[in-house]
Amino acid sequence: MRQQLVLFGGAPVRHQKPEPRPISNKTPASDSAANRVRSSVESQVWRVYEAIQKSGKEGLTDPEIQVVTKLSPNSQRPRRIWLRDLGHVAAKCEDIMKPVLRDGCTVWVCTAKAFVVAAE
Repeated sequence: MRQQLVLFGGAPVRHQKPEPRPISNKTPASDSAANRVRSSVESQVWRVYEAIQKSGKEGLTDPEIQVVTKLSPNSQRPRRIWLRDLGHVAAKCEDIMKPVLRDGCTVWVCTAKAFVVAAE
């Protein structure tokens, strides 16, 4: 059965707001690049989330996420940051103020806010 990610609660609808947006620093070149990747941003978010979710309690670092998803650092990091800012992933912590590091990198895990449901 195909799995569909639901990040915002409710029915399993893939296109719910807020939608991830490509990052642009508002220069013509940056706007052009953002427009070129606009169609792939959402699928990249799902790939990043799914990689972290499948890692379970062990979590993944940014370099590990990049290997699993085959995304470049400049594509992967903004998608993980977007998920973090919405509370769907968080740094794994030993205690409240000390994030877990692996090879000098923060380890990311899914939060209780994000979950997977079976697609109909």
